[in-house]
Amino acid sequence: MKKEIVEGLKMALIKGESLQQAMQSFYNAGYSKEEIESAARELQSSGLEMSQKPQDFQQQDKKKPIAFSQKTGAIPSQTPQNNKSMQKVSNYEDEETRKNPRATLIITISILLVLILAALTGIYFFRQEIVNYLNSLFG
Repeated sequence: MKKEIVEGLKMALIKGESLQQAMQSFYNAGYSKEEIESAARELQSSGLEMSQKPQDFQQQDKKKPIAFSQKTGAIPSQTPQNNKSMQKVSNYEDEETRKNPRATLIITISILLVLILAALTGIYFFRQEIVNYLNSLFG
């Protein structure tokens, strides 16, 4: 499990997060403080250049986890980061917005009109046969 934490910390540092933020993320995810700190020490001793050293969670344990409603500028220990654009993975939302109920209604009415016209045309051309058939049934 320690290897997972080390790899996760590496990925967070590559993405531009501070070591403190990455450690706090692992702590909030339920990993033990000791494992996170030892993984951070191992990462630091491996020669990966970091701008911050691993900090004890004794101080951070007393703090509340960072709420999503707080602004990132309100936390002085964080370094400002550029907002990264989100890549759209799927276009399911686009399909839902493309389905226009008015267009569906127009298509449905058009199909019904074509069917009614076909039925009326058939009745007009075969009216004599239809009359003879009905007379033989009831006559």
